[in-house]
Amino acid sequence: MNGVQIPGYELKERAGNRKIESHRINDAYAALGIPHQEFMAACSVTIGELEKALARTRKITLTQARQEFDTRLASIITQAPSTLILSKIK
Repeated sequence: MNGVQIPGYELKERAGNRKIESHRINDAYAALGIPHQEFMAACSVTIGELEKALARTRKITLTQARQEFDTRLASIITQAPSTLILSKIK
């Protein structure tokens, strides 16, 4: 930000993503007044954060939590299709 300008590049600021903190989810639901199913369909949960929560709650390692998570939710988890990327060889 205070260094040398690089030709062909410029520094731009991008606004951070908006989100509702987990401890305010019930407040958001109450304030919006939309049906429960519609609200839940708009929500997303990260698998990594759920695995960490499981590890903390059960006082087990993250590896153990991942194994338990995969076992318990095997029929529920879906995975997006993979994509190809072009990567520079190191």
